[in-house]
Amino acid sequence: MMKRYDVDLYAEDGKWTAVIQSLLVFGEGETAEKALAIAIENAQTTESKLATGILKSPRDPSTGLFEKGGRAFQRLFFEYGIRAAFLGLVFAGAYFLVRADIKAEAALFRNSIVAELTMIRRAVDGTMMSDEGASEKLRERARRLNERLLPAAEELRPLFQILLGSGGQNRN
Repeated sequence: MMKRYDVDLYAEDGKWTAVIQSLLVFGEGETAEKALAIAIENAQTTESKLATGILKSPRDPSTGLFEKGGRAFQRLFFEYGIRAAFLGLVFAGAYFLVRADIKAEAALFRNSIVAELTMIRRAVDGTMMSDEGASEKLRERARRLNERLLPAAEELRPLFQILLGSGGQNRN
């Protein structure tokens, strides 16, 4: 008695290919009959090897293909995934630390300038002129403000020259 197989036949470039998916075997030939005969012969050979235990079915879970794939994934994950996650955390932490530091420095700089300007405005308005040395304090505050703002202005000068269209001419 001959066993029945589900066979897929394909014709390409004048050659025929018969594939028996359940056993993962195929046969090729000049005609469909020859390809089918070779595929059936290969299927019978494979079934006899499976029956004697020489081969294990690739669809049998006891072959360990899934276990080997899982172990390979696990090995790759532990080898590279943990390192990549660690580096990502280090870079993210460094980014947030630098960002917070720059933000704090900018806020401190802004607040100190605003405080100095407020004191100068009050002094000019006459609200702080009750002291005898008020004019000297005013000059000192203006000098400190000038010292703080001058480096920032020097750094921004090329930008303002480009924006105002002076064409890179340096006006001193």
